[in-house]
Amino acid sequence: MMTQTQPQTPWHQCGALTEVLLVFFAGSLISQLLFSMAGITSTPLATIAQQADPDYLALSVDIGMILILQYAGWMLLALVLCWILTGRPLHSNAITCNGQPWLKLITLGVIMWALADMPNKILWLLDAELDIGQSVPWREALLNAERTMQWWIFMAVGSFVLVPVLEEVFWRGYVQGRLQRAFSPAVAIIASSLMFTLSHSQYIGLDLYNFGNIAGVLFSALIMGWLRYQTGSLIPAIIIHAILNTPTGEVAMYVVPILMIVVMLYFRNTINEQMRQFWQRCTEIKPGVMDVMVTLLLAATMLGLSLAPSSPCSWVCWLSRLI
Repeated sequence: MMTQTQPQTPWHQCGALTEVLLVFFAGSLISQLLFSMAGITSTPLATIAQQADPDYLALSVDIGMILILQYAGWMLLALVLCWILTGRPLHSNAITCNGQPWLKLITLGVIMWALADMPNKILWLLDAELDIGQSVPWREALLNAERTMQWWIFMAVGSFVLVPVLEEVFWRGYVQGRLQRAFSPAVAIIASSLMFTLSHSQYIGLDLYNFGNIAGVLFSALIMGWLRYQTGSLIPAIIIHAILNTPTGEVAMYVVPILMIVVMLYFRNTINEQMRQFWQRCTEIKPGVMDVMVTLLLAATMLGLSLAPSSPCSWVCWLSRLI
């Protein structure tokens, strides 16, 4: 179900780049306005590290509101721009099966999750045994907290239910989809994956643990981006994202990787075929100066925002810090 991208002029490519940056920056300002209207002035994540027994139900409501308002700012602007520039609704980002059986797409997502999440699981095992680094205080407190029903509700809202849908619709749906209409699929996948990865500001640190997390997020983002392109649907990427974000306990930390290996071995033909096609598409493209410049600019923009918490767009960091 791959869609072929027609060659575009530099003007079309500059237009796509400008639109993505405009949606990101101006959309973040719209989100800031929505935050102010809702009376949101600070991140609830700090509460997790500061309080011995935080109210996870209240925090679930707060973080859910923040996520919805943030993505509302981005997607509303994307919808308006798409209508103005093309006269058509932003239909390509819908969560549809794209004419394929939904069970097939879900199964593909589960199979490819076993590959996409393996680097993360290996890293967490190494960290558990060797203590190769530390995450930000609130994340350490969250992962070490007692896993009550309230805690699981909070994680469902901020990690493995709401977040995968919102993030995939924006990053793989809008950003990758918009770039793909002006650039090669490889450039669109790589550029959007780098932006998505570098939005995870909690992993930007100078130790092995954080370097490994950045590499793991990028690896999984590339696979999710490929499946978005190859199937024309966001469903496999959402499935991968949801399972990847689901917390594992002390015992599950060792059991889940074994199950992942079993899945990879049993469905090795499916995985090999997906990776073969992905590599083939990458090697077919001869990147030009514009491709390289756009990819580096988008990656540098996101890295700069992640390193500048005082930025007007610093709310973007809230979206990914839960993962």
